[in-house]
Amino acid sequence: MLSFLVLLAVAVVVPVTARPVLAAPPLRTAVVDVPLHPGAPSFASTGWVVADPLDVQPFAMLGLEVGGEDDVEVRTSRDGGPWSGWVPMPHQHDEGPDPDTSEALAAGEAHLTHPVFVGEADALQVRSRSAMPVRAHLIDPFGLSRSLPQRIVDRAAAAWRGTPPSTASATVDMPAIVTRAQWGADESIV
Repeated sequence: MLSFLVLLAVAVVVPVTARPVLAAPPLRTAVVDVPLHPGAPSFASTGWVVADPLDVQPFAMLGLEVGGEDDVEVRTSRDGGPWSGWVPMPHQHDEGPDPDTSEALAAGEAHLTHPVFVGEADALQVRSRSAMPVRAHLIDPFGLSRSLPQRIVDRAAAAWRGTPPSTASATVDMPAIVTRAQWGADESIV
């Protein structure tokens, strides 16, 4: 039995470590509505409307879709551990659809924040200066929501496919150069 496990470990580890691999697990995203309670006692004492903590699928990045331009902050936790500090979520003022376009009208009045890397987490809490609707866009770039066997299969499959060629090492042929005389430029107007 022990020899079988050693053979299995070698079969999995050797192909994975034999060459450098850019292994990318499947990117997972989720959208979660975050209910804020404007009548909560915290608003009267701190000026913040604080949502109840939410247990969600594992994630490492998040962005918020908020109903207004008020200050919004998040904090996260992993496996019921301690909460992180409050992280400000800066609004995207320079990005998004052009005003008065059909895309802007379809987006409505929602304002987006920049995505923020928060590290591995599976719980979040949001606070805002108002009770405007908040929706969290959770991003799992590391495959945290996948089980250990699924992550092993992801890495083995990526190793089997190999490393894609680096764009820095790609060679490009020089384009043909056509002189002004060859294309008949009028030299009197130069």
